[in-house]
Amino acid sequence: MLHEFRVNIHAVKNVTITMEDEPLEWVRVQAAKLNISVSRYLGQVLEEEMRRSNAYEQAMRSALKFESWGKSDGGFLTRGQMYDRP
Repeated sequence: MLHEFRVNIHAVKNVTITMEDEPLEWVRVQAAKLNISVSRYLGQVLEEEMRRSNAYEQAMRSALKFESWGKSDGGFLTRGQMYDRP
């Protein structure tokens, strides 16, 4: 007699979604290509989108925290001054 025990390390929740026939057929095909359930496929897609979104937000926060290395006492250089031209 063969017994199978499954242990979920992460708590998962069930969600019911509603979609049109065409996207449902597409997602079924994508899941079948990976030999996984539609539920698992959608979970993976959403997790990847979450990681991408979090990475973008983190990069944006980092960019907005940029501080100048120095302060300017005067106005901007002219083009000639910038390239040592008279």
